[in-house]
Amino acid sequence: MSAVVSITLPLSIYVVFHPEADDCRDLAGRLFDWFRLEEHAGDSCEAGLPIWFRSRLDGERLSPPLDWGGAERNAVIILVDDHMVADPRWRSALEVLLHESEGQLRLPVAVDDSFYRLGFLYGALNPIRIGDPRAPDEPQARERWQQQRAQLARRAVTEAIIRELRDHRREDGRPDNLQIFLSHAKADGTDIAEAIRDSLAGLSQMQAWYDANELPPGYGWDTPMKQAAEQNTAVLLSVVTDVYPTRHWCRQEVKLARTPRALVLEAEAEAAGVCAWTVQPMVAIHRPGARWSRAMAQLAQVPHVAWIEEGAEHQQRRERVADIVDRVLLETLMVAFYRRFAQLLAADVELRRSIEEQGVRLVLMTWVPEPWSMVHLISEARRHHPDPEQTLLIAHPGHGLRTAEHNELLELLRAMPGVGKVQLISQEQLRSRTWSPSERSELTIALSGGGKEADLEPDGASPRHIDDLFNRLARRLLQRGCVLLYGGNLDDNDSNLAQALVETARGWAKNWESDQAKDKPKPTAADLESPPFVSYSAWPRYRIITLRQRAELTGICDFVEVDPPGIARSALPQEVDSANDPSHARMACDSLSEMRRLVSERADLRVVLGGKIRGWNGWLPGIAEEVMCTLQAGNLPLVLGGFSGCAAIIARYLKDPKAPWPVEFSFETACEDPRFVARIDDEAVARGRFVTLRDTLEGFRKQLHGETPWVHRIGTEQVLALLEPRGAATTLNLVQAALDEMQ
Repeated sequence: MSAVVSITLPLSIYVVFHPEADDCRDLAGRLFDWFRLEEHAGDSCEAGLPIWFRSRLDGERLSPPLDWGGAERNAVIILVDDHMVADPRWRSALEVLLHESEGQLRLPVAVDDSFYRLGFLYGALNPIRIGDPRAPDEPQARERWQQQRAQLARRAVTEAIIRELRDHRREDGRPDNLQIFLSHAKADGTDIAEAIRDSLAGLSQMQAWYDANELPPGYGWDTPMKQAAEQNTAVLLSVVTDVYPTRHWCRQEVKLARTPRALVLEAEAEAAGVCAWTVQPMVAIHRPGARWSRAMAQLAQVPHVAWIEEGAEHQQRRERVADIVDRVLLETLMVAFYRRFAQLLAADVELRRSIEEQGVRLVLMTWVPEPWSMVHLISEARRHHPDPEQTLLIAHPGHGLRTAEHNELLELLRAMPGVGKVQLISQEQLRSRTWSPSERSELTIALSGGGKEADLEPDGASPRHIDDLFNRLARRLLQRGCVLLYGGNLDDNDSNLAQALVETARGWAKNWESDQAKDKPKPTAADLESPPFVSYSAWPRYRIITLRQRAELTGICDFVEVDPPGIARSALPQEVDSANDPSHARMACDSLSEMRRLVSERADLRVVLGGKIRGWNGWLPGIAEEVMCTLQAGNLPLVLGGFSGCAAIIARYLKDPKAPWPVEFSFETACEDPRFVARIDDEAVARGRFVTLRDTLEGFRKQLHGETPWVHRIGTEQVLALLEPRGAATTLNLVQAALDEMQ
């Protein structure tokens, strides 16, 4: 597809675990949250790293196979527990993996002590040790135990990956240790700096650059400090106390770290009008005192960690230092990844050709944009490209800033004299060849997602992967001005997608009015009648939505309640027992089908991914029924086939004109679930629904492959491309290209 630029990534992370190891699955999930930045809600654009799971085997190999060629480097985290050690198939698979992954970063984690029985693995690779494998019985103690082990694992893994990405090698070929520059004011920050310096050895393999230890008496000190703060150390850790902003050298160290400097690129990239800039990663420890002090502009977007209060116990101090070290490592990893990614983007011939064709100048960043560094960046970029009529396309890491952040930065840049034309996009958007801001969209898009571990892990994904992609897709659509429809509940224990969509709508809904328009009309009550998100809830689940929720989400989310067709609300039972009363279960199923029909008729398009294969509620698998209803309404479903679950089964059927009907969508398979059997009152009707599903999808497949006329505005090439397994960024750009074609 020419609409999307495919770029090799600097790194992919794979987490390998046994399918019966629940503790390892929990640990894998916590690693996902860490590397995808799910734990850090303040991160502006959630520029996390690609991470995938592998917990299934095909013979003696992992299934699906690891995509060794999808990234320059691959980090394989192997969670070795008793299940894996005791299973002969997995022992053989580990030996094969050890051979196939030669030259990659392999990080075995000793989840259980039985790890040391695997001599072929232990003898080859030093493991990551995460403490006592014996789990406490008490629930709160067990949660603390899981959290502590996850912290040890993620810290060691993060540090190992950074050292690999930085590629600073010793003479023996091993990666060099990382150094932290401890920036502090002697008047009131020494105790914190020394506490961190003294704790590093027990928490990681990092080393501190501390002036009292690094600067020999009798020699100059300004040049070594400048070099260390600017580029020789891996990260700057700033102890921000009341005195800190008043000290010249403290301010100088921060300035050196946060002032953009050029990355070295290929000569061909620079000739094509591409430049790349980076800063030193930085974390600030914040300890306010009783003095008046002022904030530093350079620290606006820097992650802050509060220091503990005076008199805190030693264990509290140690835990806070551990939190600081973890955040330091994460910041360092993000910048190291995006430095290399910027170089790979600049080296891509197809991307450079697109840049030249559109007559723009590409400026690549390796950090989340903030005002202070952006002012310096734009000045340097215009010095390289002085023509103000030539657009500077500034691409930052991640998936896109929140609407307010994006508008504020553009307002700042446009207010600077001599800046000229500027466009600010994410590097994910950059991989689409259409970079111009989309016109206001009048499209209403239905979204379908979800799924359980058992549905998703066979293809290397998890519910976290679906939620992550779902939110990224929602941001893209909201930024275009689309209205989003979703059938679900705000407190659905099976999925948090509805709540996630609400939060996404808060931050990413597009404001189509110019912030600078002096004649902008005043807000009116009518403005609240067209929210960007509409949540459909079926009986009886809509009863849990409270008046307070409705009020607090006015203007953000509209709620539509759906009853079973043909039954007045007054006739519906007040006490619902779907588990034991088949009539209640049938009414709930009828409500779900009605909800899916109503959403499909209102939407212009539906996008589906993931979804349950077994254990679904209703008369048909939810994703499959939503696709069927969309087609029956005369609209188009975009099925994302690369992310497991029910959608992947549909995709495999649709893309192959000779594929047999999936057994997962048969009445006989559905009857393996006793809950489904219990709610059937007419077998012929129940069977007929599966026949209708088959006929509808078969008819759509014939259209896709040219056997019958195609009736949709988006071409078959775009629809078929989305059926193929692809990475998240490529998939999102294909969806965007499809919407451009539809408009």
